Amino acid sequence: SSGNGEIRFTGLTENIYYMKEVDAPVGYELSEQIYKVTFENNRGRIELYPASETAGETQEDVTAVQSGPITTITNEIAKQTIDIVKVDEKGDPLDNAVFTLVADTLMAQGNYAFEEKDYTSGASGRSGVVIENLELPYGTYTLTETKQPEGYQAVGTITLTVDGTGITANGTDGEYNLEPVGVAGTTPTSYSLKVINVKGSLNEITLTKIGDQ
Repeated sequence: SSGNGEIRFTGLTENIYYMKEVDAPVGYELSEQIYKVTFENNRGRIELYPASETAGETQEDVTAVQSGPITTITNEIAKQTIDIVKVDEKGDPLDNAVFTLVADTLMAQGNYAFEEKDYTSGASGRSGVVIENLELPYGTYTLTETKQPEGYQAVGTITLTVDGTGITANGTDGEYNLEPVGVAGTTPTSYSLKVINVKGSLNEITLTKIGDQ
């Protein structure tokens, strides 16, 4: 496809052709859809066929899902799903921590934007839950704790990297382990990140005796 997304075929003779995407734009899902292109009387007609059909299918009794003219073919933005939970050192959930999640880079080109906003642990009614089932387009993100639970130390910023291999998290406090969610041996359906707060330490005050009263 060209820079404006157009695909142009030249030199076609009157015949039936089958078209399938073999390489998707960066940041988009590869489509398994098959398109039947009929070219006759100097005009083209595109029909949409089930993804289960084999490329190059020529059986006339295959029923089209949608008949032409189809002028726009849409790619879905590739995403991974994440849950974020706030806990203490014992693994118990913590509420009232506030985070911001900002998109630093997005891999997919196009007219779309990631909604940047604040998230508060426990606000959904589920203790400790900051984010649940959030779909992140491929790219990098910064997760920042702007308010920690009372009596706890704030955690450093965390960088999330989202791509076709999954989600990784690295913070100023070190690397974070994300738990894949799904059936063992299959591609994870989502990832779960636990952000741990430790108890804050009291300030120490040193008193020096300078004389008897």
